[in-house]
Formats: sequence, C-alpha cells, structure tokens
Amino acid sequence: MSALFDPGVLAALGVPTGKPQLLLVDDQPSNILILYEMFRADCDIFVATNGADALAYCQHTQPHLILLDVQMPDMDGHEVCLRLKGAALTRDIPVMFVTAQSDPFDEARGLDEGAADFIVKPLHAAVVRARVRTQLTLKFQSDLLRSLALNAQAAADKAMLVKLEFLSSMSHELRTPLNAVLGFSQLMATATPPPSATQQVALDNILQGGWQLLGLVDDILDLARIESGKLTLMPETLALSALLGHCQALIGAQAQQRAITVKVADECATLTVYADRNRLAQCVLNLLSNAIKYNHDGGSVTLDCAVTADGRARISVRDSGPGLTPDQVEQLFQSFHRLRLDTRAESGAGIGLAVTKQLIELMNGDIGVDSTPGSGSTFWLELPLATAP
Repeated sequence: MSALFDPGVLAALGVPTGKPQLLLVDDQPSNILILYEMFRADCDIFVATNGADALAYCQHTQPHLILLDVQMPDMDGHEVCLRLKGAALTRDIPVMFVTAQSDPFDEARGLDEGAADFIVKPLHAAVVRARVRTQLTLKFQSDLLRSLALNAQAAADKAMLVKLEFLSSMSHELRTPLNAVLGFSQLMATATPPPSATQQVALDNILQGGWQLLGLVDDILDLARIESGKLTLMPETLALSALLGHCQALIGAQAQQRAITVKVADECATLTVYADRNRLAQCVLNLLSNAIKYNHDGGSVTLDCAVTADGRARISVRDSGPGLTPDQVEQLFQSFHRLRLDTRAESGAGIGLAVTKQLIELMNGDIGVDSTPGSGSTFWLELPLATAP
C-alpha cells in the first residue's frame, strides 16, 4: 500500500515534521481496528470509544481529522458533530462520518451538520484512504492560508504602527517651524510702524499658506490615526445652535474674502446631538470651507437642520456653487482625490472629505451629498439625536 502523503507534499502544505493526527471514534473495537490498520503506517492515531471522550479529547488536542461513527450509545455521531462545529476551538476540525447506514437522507443530514464527508460500510481501503487524503489536504491548505493571512495581518498592523509613528513625528517636526513662520508673520503684521501695502499682501500670503499647511498636517495625521484605530473620541450631548454658530464665526473671514453669505437656519436652535464636540466642529468647518471654496463670488451658504424619519439629526450645508455631476459624486470621500470643479487653482490635498466621512462614521453617523450640475450642492451629516443637555 502506497504512502498516504509524500514527505515533500507535507512540507509544502505546512506540515514539515511528524504525521497527520487522526481521531477514531467508534464504540466497536473491531471497527476501530479496521481503520487503525488502514492508517497506522501514515498517521498518529488516537481512539475514543464514545462521544463524550471524543469531545473531551478535542478540548486539549485538536486532531487534523476525525473519523466518527454515527450509531453510538448515549451520544450519537450527529450530536458529537454538532457540538464540535458549535465550539470555536473545534469547528475547523474536519469530520468524516463512518456508518453502516446508506440512507441518503441521513447522509444529507450529516453534511448539513457540517460533516466533510460520509463513508458507508463495508469499507474499501483504497477509497477510504483517498477520501482521507483529500480531507487532510484541504485541512492543511486551509491552515496554511490562515497562517499566511495572520502573518500578513500582523505585518500590516506593524506597518500601520510605523506609519503612524512616522507621521506623528513628522507632524511635530513640521509644526515647530510652522509655528515660527506663523508667529513672526503675525508679529510683523501688527508691528509699528505698520507694514506697507505691498508688505501686507506678502504677509497675508505667508499666513494663508502657513495655515493651509498646518491644516494639511492635521488632516494627514487624523487619517493615519483613524486607519490604525488610534483615534479617541469623547462624545457628549451637544446643542447644535452653539456649535454651528461657532463654526459660522470661524469661517467668516474666508467667506468675506469672496463676499459669500453664510447663514444658520432657525431650525438648528432646538436640536441636540450625541457626538464629539471638536470632531463634529472639524467636520462642519470642512464642509463650510468647501462650500465657500467651490462657490462663486457673492454666492451663499446655508446651514440647515432637521430631524429625519428614522429619528436622527441631519445637518445640511447647502451652497450656490456649480454643483456636481454623478461621476464626480462617486469620487467624493476618497483619500487624496480632488475634484476639479472650475479653472481656479484651489488649495488642498483632497483628504478633508475622507477624514470627515470616517469621523462621522466613528460617531455612529452618516454623510452624503445631493447635487445637480448648475444648481449647487447640499452636503449632509446625520447623527444620533440626544436629549437636551
């Protein structure tokens, strides 16, 4: 009788040493002896004469394959199989039923319970060995793929941690000179005597570029933290009126440069949500900034609030800009993707909306956009409602 496996095959399947381990479960010693003689030269064989002993054995040692008799007293093979497949520790062990019954309904029942194969007595050695070889090969391949997946995940987690540490370090290194640039530019802008008109224009450009770069550093770091699961949120009950009014004030200078009006609707005065205060403000400011950036001079931006049919708070940012095509809508919220909505060279790296989307989802919310070319766009956030603070 030829060997069940070539040693090279076992090594290729991730079993470089030892033999496959079989657990034979049968209450009849004569049946166990027949199977033992079939596989003793190729496998390490363990024996259980009842279902309880088989389950107990598998709690401390997981064999590569179980050959399980169906008809046994106290606990039959069907119950043993169900218990094995119902436990996390043993559900991946393949089970082959061995029985004298040839009822197709009984075979179908066993397969539905999770059995890998169904062998009917009397046993033909060549057929049984071929089927066992097939199930062992599938088991070894599955274990090998699982091991490779775990190793790949561990490597990916390590790479993400290195990436986060690098970005955190770079964020600190970039902030230090940026703070100096911004600080001294502000001092020069308020110096006595005041700067000339030409100097003021240069200072304004320095300050604008500095703040944009600082915002980009923050966005990249946020994105890395979110992707690595290292971002911590502090949700609380928030009154939208105060938060949205604060965002309106912060965005005022940017809107004024383009003569764009920013209005907060009266409906926002009574709604409260459960969210992280700083992160929600960051998301709203990002939407407001985009609504101004991709608007036309003298346009308008409106912040609306409403309660949805499923009882969530919706914050909408509606602009009077050029709107978006369906293709452009599909590309939104993707990291490092910027839409070219007009011929102006707008600043930004295209990660603000991606960060906003992930932050909102971390706060158990949702984000979307409704837009028609030529009729403006409405970006909306939905968050859980909360009782008044």
